[in-house]
Amino acid sequence: MYRNELETSSVDVAGESQKGEKSARRVLKVLKLIGEYGGEITAKEIARLAGVSLPTAYNLINALIREGYVERVPGRRGYRLGPMISVLYQRSLGGSDITLDIEPVLKDLAERSGQRAYLAVRQDGRMVILDIKSIPGAPRLPDVCIGFGDGSHALAIGKVLLAYSDEKDMAEEEGTLCQFTSRTIISPRKLESELTQVRAQEFAMDLDEFAEGFCCVAAPVRNAAGEVEASVGISVPSRHFYSKPRYFLDMIRVAGREASGIRGYRYRGSA
Repeated sequence: MYRNELETSSVDVAGESQKGEKSARRVLKVLKLIGEYGGEITAKEIARLAGVSLPTAYNLINALIREGYVERVPGRRGYRLGPMISVLYQRSLGGSDITLDIEPVLKDLAERSGQRAYLAVRQDGRMVILDIKSIPGAPRLPDVCIGFGDGSHALAIGKVLLAYSDEKDMAEEEGTLCQFTSRTIISPRKLESELTQVRAQEFAMDLDEFAEGFCCVAAPVRNAAGEVEASVGISVPSRHFYSKPRYFLDMIRVAGREASGIRGYRYRGSA
């Protein structure tokens, strides 16, 4: 009797293991196909080449999109690899990863503000969020996760990176100014004016521009050469931000300077 139960249990475990391996192979197959076709492949083509049904293909693709490993090609039906791929690669480099250096600042920023804190960089001409720190119960900015890379013109952390990017990057960004809310800046001229202000004041804001009910503030992170290599920011429910904007602005300025100091930059007058 006990032997039969043991044999049945072993069969069940083996079956579950085989199912798990099959699912993993499907996911890897989808990733490989999307990587090979570079944004030209559709869900129907993925289903055919991967040997799965169309609903299964959509389930796999959507799961990868949610985690940042795959993204839709704007204005087209195709898919391409998402920014999370490069995020993981950068993190695998160990000590050279900026996320390791800035992590203490980001944690402190989240704790002091009581909000979610973000670290973003510009990779291949677009914003990529490398890290997010939060305390339990902190309000979540919709859709924004590690690896997220859309809407840099509508997010404070993205505006900082745009403000210090070259003209070519700016021109590319201006061609795709999507409107997320009624307050999103979609005029290239207005965006350019705001980015000039960001450079002058060394911080950026978005006021219900990416998501209604949320305001964000961000500051640049400079390296030893004085170049802006990243931005740090926080998202705050609008009702809290408008009640004490100076409090959050002063906090993000300090965080930006602390992060820059860790990366080797010395502000004038600092020891």
